[in-house]
Amino acid sequence: MNQTNVKVSFYLKKSESDADGYCPVMARLNIGKYSESAFSMKLRAPQKMWAAGRATGKSVAAKEINSRLDEIRARALGIYAELSAVRDGVSAEEVKHRLLGMTSEQETLLAYFMKFIGNFEKRVGINRTAKSLAGYKNAYSHLERFIRSQYKVSDIPFTALDLSFIEKYDLHLRTKCHLAPGTVINLTVRLKTVVGEAIADGIIAAYPFFGYEPVHPKPEQKYLNGRGIAPDYDHTAS
Repeated sequence: MNQTNVKVSFYLKKSESDADGYCPVMARLNIGKYSESAFSMKLRAPQKMWAAGRATGKSVAAKEINSRLDEIRARALGIYAELSAVRDGVSAEEVKHRLLGMTSEQETLLAYFMKFIGNFEKRVGINRTAKSLAGYKNAYSHLERFIRSQYKVSDIPFTALDLSFIEKYDLHLRTKCHLAPGTVINLTVRLKTVVGEAIADGIIAAYPFFGYEPVHPKPEQKYLNGRGIAPDYDHTAS
């Protein structure tokens, strides 16, 4: 993530000035050299109060306008940081859409996982078991800790859930958590189930597990001795 490549600026749309000289305030978001998007701030400012992309003066109106501009800039940079922490190539249009709440990118992985658990819990004792519920809660906890430690964010949008994310999660479970291959498979299968529900709900279209191959447990080898008995315990004591 390189926030020096991100610029949020503001300007007046003077072509829509009203009789009192008030114009719509617009925001322009640039990421790198080629990704740009503009949108309305849903507020108006007088031309006489505007200079260098901000309201001038110390009036209450000027302070309110500038406070709103600062808020939008901070939110845009925060969204860019969250998205770019988990993948490259974040576009200005993506940041704008999330900022304005225009797409399902507002649906995030952990928030959806928690809703899944809530719905699952209602069915315990009917067609679900308490043991399975505990398994999903454990899977959620592992996923939450991974996202916090790996990406330094509290949640990620579903658009960031791709094969690279899953492979990093697998590696984290095996190396950082020192979990056995069977336990890793158990945790990733639960994540697959949640992702499958999200696909059924129309939140995401692409299945991110294509190409993922978990490490399977090695089958336990037992060697027979001359009497046809596996020497893993003492038969002389019987």
